[in-house]
Amino acid sequence: MSIIQNSIKGSKSSEDTGEVDHTYHDYSKIPSNGIADALAISSCDLFPMKLQMILSSPEYEHIASWMPHGRCWKIHRRKDFELVVLPKFFEHRKYDSFIRQVNGWAFKRITRGVDKGSYYNEFFLRGLPHVCRNMIRQKRSIRKRSNPQNEPDFYEISRHCPLPELNQNNSLPVYARTTAPIMNMTLSSSPSPVPPFKE
Repeated sequence: MSIIQNSIKGSKSSEDTGEVDHTYHDYSKIPSNGIADALAISSCDLFPMKLQMILSSPEYEHIASWMPHGRCWKIHRRKDFELVVLPKFFEHRKYDSFIRQVNGWAFKRITRGVDKGSYYNEFFLRGLPHVCRNMIRQKRSIRKRSNPQNEPDFYEISRHCPLPELNQNNSLPVYARTTAPIMNMTLSSSPSPVPPFKE
């Protein structure tokens, strides 16, 4: 795991100032646990897994898609997202409800630059759906002020730690696209231990 510190030298921590903490850890080296990950990914009841499926589908890429580096994603057409995507995957058409889910799963919003308006979570990475198993649903989300000067530069990060590309159809691996839901799967309560690695 590599850690990218975005804090400004001499400044207070984001937690102290009530701002969003954008310190970024790279978890792209977490290995897959094989069948356990395949079972978790096949669970369509988990919000992050559904979102992975949406973003990795060519059918919806004009509506919502990964940004080029694969570390954050963006909704391009809100109205189409409400009318087409939400009913199919979440059985409602309430955009605000979807965003509450996004915040509940600890996604953070980028407020400036090329990725403005996109969302990211350290464990939510293109082509690595098994890493989603480490995401934790927050009991309650506390609204914090934006902190644009400390937002991560994913283009620079990806120069050193590039993510895998999706296959030619922009879709997830076959095991990630199984339609058989596993109702009793739960996310791990804490991230799996990850040995440090050197670039």
